[in-house]
Amino acid sequence: MRRLVYPLIIILFGLSLSLAYAQAPEGQAYVVQAGDWLSKLAQQEYGDPLAYPAIVEATNAKAAEDDSFTVITNPDVIEIGQKIWIPASAAGAAAPPTTTGADRLTQDQLKNATYSSIYDEPVTLTDGVYEGEPFVEGGASLPTVQFIDNTSVYGDLSGDGVDDAASLLVENSGGSGVFSYVGAQLNQDGQPIDAGSALLGDRTQVISMAISSGQIVVEVVTPGPDEPLCCGTLKVRKTLALQDGKLVEVGSEELGSVSLDDLMGTSWVLERLNFDQPTLTEVTVTADFADGQVGGSAGCNNYSASVSSDAGQNLMVGPVVPTQMACPEQIMNQEMSYLAALQSATQWSYFPGQLAVTYQGEDGSLGTLFFDPASTAESVEAATTAAQPTQVITFKPTTIPAETQTGSCFASAIGLGREDAYRCMVDNQIYDPCFAVDDAPTVVCGANPATGETGFVLQLTEPLPAPDLGQVSMPWLVELADGQVCGLMTGTVLGVDDRIAPYGCPDRSYLFEDFQQGEVWMAEKAVFGVNENGYFVEQSEMVPISVVWQ
Repeated sequence: MRRLVYPLIIILFGLSLSLAYAQAPEGQAYVVQAGDWLSKLAQQEYGDPLAYPAIVEATNAKAAEDDSFTVITNPDVIEIGQKIWIPASAAGAAAPPTTTGADRLTQDQLKNATYSSIYDEPVTLTDGVYEGEPFVEGGASLPTVQFIDNTSVYGDLSGDGVDDAASLLVENSGGSGVFSYVGAQLNQDGQPIDAGSALLGDRTQVISMAISSGQIVVEVVTPGPDEPLCCGTLKVRKTLALQDGKLVEVGSEELGSVSLDDLMGTSWVLERLNFDQPTLTEVTVTADFADGQVGGSAGCNNYSASVSSDAGQNLMVGPVVPTQMACPEQIMNQEMSYLAALQSATQWSYFPGQLAVTYQGEDGSLGTLFFDPASTAESVEAATTAAQPTQVITFKPTTIPAETQTGSCFASAIGLGREDAYRCMVDNQIYDPCFAVDDAPTVVCGANPATGETGFVLQLTEPLPAPDLGQVSMPWLVELADGQVCGLMTGTVLGVDDRIAPYGCPDRSYLFEDFQQGEVWMAEKAVFGVNENGYFVEQSEMVPISVVWQ
């Protein structure tokens, strides 16, 4: 399954950068080479791709002393030939705030919120719609803003540790232009507070949107420089963030032209046969694209067909070949309608968060099949069936074990971002994390809340090191809804396309680090393979998390 993946360095929490830098730390100069990015350099130098802010801070400090060094104002943009400063250690890198678990804004609140930066004056939606006064008295043309259901994403935009929200809006004033916006709402004591809107473009297809570490990342298909507004083919990744309390675009990256190749390796679940025709709930209709073919389940029978394109997002589907099972009449009727529509497909496009396939009916009218990403459908189902909301526990040993061993601690625990958690050693055995439970200090190693192990008291042979407060705070252990407990690995971790999977699970799968946090936390669980090009994801799924220990 193809995943829309963003470079780690553009979705981590944005630093507040200025030209008043402190003195540069010890380190070495480095000239950016082809294929470099900041998280890759941080992985090479410190063994931690999340430590890239140390390079940003050190380079900017060096630039204040020596103008031959580059000022990094946008961490996702470094260019070949630029001179940067790589500090000897990653100490002092800023860590993003920790989500508090406060209640999220509801879709009903967002559909009735106030949004600015669309017109000169803010507008307030009523049940997802704003309609202004007609431009001409009695005329049909009037300013309209429409909230797009089921597109809202959540994450901390303001740095207060509370999930805010971003939603897609569409504006039209009666002409041919259909303008897409991202509207941001801050969560203040459970109430939406307008943080502005940012224009994505006219007749822009939205492929995906996510909030992670203080920024909104949106992938779109939009008209290129010489293309008509109706028929854009340029893929662009836009990065949005709050500046002075308002949402603005802070980065844009062209990703090439959209083509049928973008569908290959993706899997979808049919949500509607047309705008006003939802699918039956008792069966699942799927479409899997791979190697010039589309296939899956039509609800009763499996099917397959060839797919091709003569340009852009044009779509031609060869003869559809289904199996020959019989099912109840209602299911068979839907199946025949779906296969006939697919056979008559003429074009595909992205409809916010969905795949839209346009087809021509027998009467010549046009219709549209709407599909949800298979991963989204699975994650929603999994979250719905999870027994309880995710428990988030800050663990600290409550029992002082009788067993003792002798050793020392040499660093803060990897990944936890806690002042009282350490990486310690007994003989040649490393224990991470160990916890200081009082001021003595009493250090407990080997405790595990998932298994009930109490561990042992570490008798220190030397004082504890100063805590490294620059680490990114990550969960330590997570228990999945199926009962598996996955732990944060403290050595080499797997990754694909700038995404790392630092959590190992008993069934030899791994969890990507970018958990979806809400009432029920979700994680992408992956099985990796390896070939001559390195690691790749053989299969993955979204799974709910029952308990998080941090």
